[in-house]
Amino acid sequence: MKVYYEFGLCGAYIDLDGHYGNSIDNSRDFVPEIDKAISPICGNINIMVSHQAYIEELKANLEILRKEIIEDRVHYVVFCHGADSHEWDELASQVSTEEWVECSRLVYTFILDLQKETNKQIPLILSLFGGYRRDDYNSVLSLHATDLVTCLNILCGSKINYTTEVTPRIISCEQKL
Repeated sequence: MKVYYEFGLCGAYIDLDGHYGNSIDNSRDFVPEIDKAISPICGNINIMVSHQAYIEELKANLEILRKEIIEDRVHYVVFCHGADSHEWDELASQVSTEEWVECSRLVYTFILDLQKETNKQIPLILSLFGGYRRDDYNSVLSLHATDLVTCLNILCGSKINYTTEVTPRIISCEQKL
C-alpha cells in the first residue's frame, strides 16, 4: 500500500508458498484500496494443484501477468517461493525437487525475457517463504539457496554451480498415526 500511495505503482505477487499465502486476500476487508495496489487480475498468483499441473498453471498465470506488465498495469513483481510446496515438506507436498527448481527457472526467465521485450527493468522483490522440515532443515536451506543461485545465474549472468541437496522426509511413528 505504501508503494501505491507514494508512487502510484501496482504490483503482483507470484506466491508459490505451499499452504496458500492468503495475506493479500485476507487484507481486502480492511484495506479497500488493495486492488489498486495489487493487480486484481493477476496480483496474487497462488497455485493449488500438484506436479505437472502446478507448472502448467504457473505458466498460464505468467502469461496473464506478462500482458498486465506490457500494458503498464503492473509495475513490479514480488516472488514468494515457498519451500513448503516441496513434496517432502511437512505441510504441502505439491512438487518434486526438479519441479520446484523448474518454477524458479520459469519465473526468472519470464522476468529476463520481459525485460528484453519491453526494454525496461522489471523491479523484482524476492521473498523466500516457508519450509518446514523438523528432520532436516538443511534441505529447506538448500532449496532457498538453489532459488537464489538460479536468480543470479539467469538475471545477473552469473555462472554459479550449486547442487540442490534435499533428502526424503523421515516420518515418525506419531506422524503416521
